[in-house]
Amino acid sequence: MAKVNTAEITGFDAGQKGTRIVHFKMINQEPLKYIGGQYIILNSGIKLGEDKFSKGSYTLLPGQDGPASFSVAFRKVGICSEFFTDTAKLGDHIEFSGPWGAKKFENFLPEHESLFAVTDTGITAVIALLNGAACKGILQKSHILWYRSSEDDFLSIDQVKSLLPSDFSGDIQQEFIAKVGFSIRNQQCRAILKKLLETQKFKHAVLAGDGDVLPDLQQDLYASGIDEDIPMDWFFNNPKKKVDAKDPKNLRTGFTTGACSAAAAKAAVKMLVQKKTLNDIETILPNGNKVTFKLKVSQFNDDGSATCSVIKDAGDDPDCTDKAELTATVKLSKPEGVTLHGGNGVATVTKDGLGLGVGGPAINPVPRKNITEMVLLELEDSAYCGADVTISVPGGQRMAKETMNERLGLIGGISILGTTGIVRPYSTAAYRASIIQAVNLAGHSSCQEVVLTTGGRSEQYAMQLLPELKEVAFIQVGDFIGSSLKAVSKAGLKKAIIVGMIGKLSKMADGKTQTHQAGSSVNMELLAEIASELGATESVKEEILKANTARHVLEIAQANGLDTLCSALCQRVSQALSTFIKNELSIDCYLVDFEGGLLGKYKS
Repeated sequence: MAKVNTAEITGFDAGQKGTRIVHFKMINQEPLKYIGGQYIILNSGIKLGEDKFSKGSYTLLPGQDGPASFSVAFRKVGICSEFFTDTAKLGDHIEFSGPWGAKKFENFLPEHESLFAVTDTGITAVIALLNGAACKGILQKSHILWYRSSEDDFLSIDQVKSLLPSDFSGDIQQEFIAKVGFSIRNQQCRAILKKLLETQKFKHAVLAGDGDVLPDLQQDLYASGIDEDIPMDWFFNNPKKKVDAKDPKNLRTGFTTGACSAAAAKAAVKMLVQKKTLNDIETILPNGNKVTFKLKVSQFNDDGSATCSVIKDAGDDPDCTDKAELTATVKLSKPEGVTLHGGNGVATVTKDGLGLGVGGPAINPVPRKNITEMVLLELEDSAYCGADVTISVPGGQRMAKETMNERLGLIGGISILGTTGIVRPYSTAAYRASIIQAVNLAGHSSCQEVVLTTGGRSEQYAMQLLPELKEVAFIQVGDFIGSSLKAVSKAGLKKAIIVGMIGKLSKMADGKTQTHQAGSSVNMELLAEIASELGATESVKEEILKANTARHVLEIAQANGLDTLCSALCQRVSQALSTFIKNELSIDCYLVDFEGGLLGKYKS
């Protein structure tokens, strides 16, 4: 059972315009153990109904009086925050639960520059993270980019500096932009970031604040060369937008299988505790956002358990699990602890190297933690301390045929996935995670080399070219060649073979490690230079410089007898990517045409 704590209000600091920093100290004087980036759920004590109180989720800030204290910055935006900004008094005792939602960034290395780009109240996420142990090594190499609409909105810059660790010596860049809701706001944020990236390069980044702004900033950062996952924390404007077919940026977001499973489990526990069926359930996503899900099933079972289910809405992502029914059957127990089981339609792990226990259910770490937290949240103040939770997905075996699960050794259904709880259309984070998982599996399968392809067709052609290799050695990496090569090196493999078509390979030859069309373009001057080295005339070079696409360049080369251009391009790919990966791998390259014919190759 999650413990309800009580803290006493020990002080206040005034912020700007309806903002107040409130200082708390634990009543029992015990340290509140939390990791930088976690939050608590505070109960204002204001009744909204017979058994419902106004509560809010707030980022934990360092306290004034040692480990048994903490602080929270409130901005007046609702009933709960209004209580703490206007009504709360010194000596008030406040109940809360948590800490929840640990955010660990173990990949932040001291020798690398890190960017924290945040809007508005998202600055509290930076303060919390930099005060955490995981960020100790980057306090001298952190750049804070804080977008805000005015200097007197929320905290002052001096207050922010006073809340940061004393040994912080990074940069704080304060930029003023249009207020929330103005269309120009997004353009302003991107322009400021672009200017910053012209003079500084970052290895890691974290985004927090306005959900209408962050996704575009994330894509701009990926395009700048950041190959690590860039986490986003939406403080407001959850990017669940209406579909606008004319603007692909406005594709509707959805929810992950993990988020739906956690909601179903939370609902089943609530039914058992309250002894009544439900129509819907409010849950907290891994990113901290609160969402209410409608329940399809809400029933008590003869064995004393309860079953609830949620229909997954994947938004506009072309996901095979869209409209899947994520079902949780829960039985409560007196002993502490939440045990998760995989039911019908959830895959069983049969191979090492996936970060999951062999023989157990394919429920990834973040969903596993989210499900556990939501179960414990509903067990607060109940007579029970634990639960057995079985997650199932009717039809999961059929859905799994459209995934790579079987190749990865995940047998009998789908995986329960998700890092934020949100499915973004054509999600980059999920795709990158699946690449790393596939690379690790290849390493555990005794592969010494892997074949990285840019899509389904190139993978099919690669398998025809290299039939001697195991199926597990072939990995579709899409646009993420840079992060894929790093994963290959980290897994201890010796060689990467890249197979693709001229468009993507031309970008790689130019040193692009993220090859999405929005993030990079084909360098015609490079292709003209290669053609010149092979003896092309000035007129042919001029024709290449004016070409529309890389495919057009291929047609020009073939028409002018430059048959070796493709192999020369493969050599450039190998050289550029070997430099990127600091020669930690041997890199071969094969260029195929659109029917699978081999046009050129280079073996390092």
